[in-house]
Amino acid sequence: MSEKLSPLFYERVKDVIQKRKEVLLKLAEKEFIELTAEEVIEINRIIMLEHKGIFGVRDRNLVESSVSAILNKHLYEGEKNLFALGSVLFFRIIKNHPFIDGNKRTALISLEVFLEQNGIVLDLENDHLYKLAMWVAKGELSEEKVVELLKGGKPAILSHISLFLHNHPFE
Repeated sequence: MSEKLSPLFYERVKDVIQKRKEVLLKLAEKEFIELTAEEVIEINRIIMLEHKGIFGVRDRNLVESSVSAILNKHLYEGEKNLFALGSVLFFRIIKNHPFIDGNKRTALISLEVFLEQNGIVLDLENDHLYKLAMWVAKGELSEEKVVELLKGGKPAILSHISLFLHNHPFE
């Protein structure tokens, strides 16, 4: 006979798992928790419902490619930095444009979910994230530059914003 466990129990378990994520990953012989294509598609669906956009996958292969780019960068280039891995996903979703609507929004939320499920909080203001997404969409930032900015955090992005405004005074 199984008794129902309290919600408090589940909260405690979640807290301990979050606290011990690094050990759990090592025990599972994984270095990070990946996002799946299905999870990224679901992120797009949720965003479109919340913000009255048009949900739809334009090309599932492009979603798969964006997601698998993280593992490829890790396995074939030896990248271990989670900011670098997350920024690959961010960049690829924006540039591959796999969804009918909301590619930049999906890229941003996917980046943040990827980092948070691996124990990293993205400490950037909304305005900085907006600029980062727009620069990628306009082709003003390379994938390598996105990696550099995210690795550098807020100081790197603020420095880039200052430099950009200096070079583009009327935008």
